[in-house]
Amino acid sequence: MDVTDGKLASRIGRLFIHWLWSASTRTAPSCNSMRRFREHWLESFEKGELKPVIDSVYSLSEAAAAHQRMEEGLNTGKIVLTM
Repeated sequence: MDVTDGKLASRIGRLFIHWLWSASTRTAPSCNSMRRFREHWLESFEKGELKPVIDSVYSLSEAAAAHQRMEEGLNTGKIVLTM
């Protein structure tokens, strides 16, 4: 899996929007953040102009190790789980 692929970057961007939308505390700033991200950044991810910083890639069966890495603050970018 090429984690620098523009389509993957777009998916990560869309997942970010979903995360903002489904946050348990739906406040005006989070809705505004989602709108601003969609308006200003999502297209750049789709075009491949912006790429997410990927720290590591784990299979779903390694989710516990990925979670531990995140909890320990060892990641310097996104941790990706593959299915």
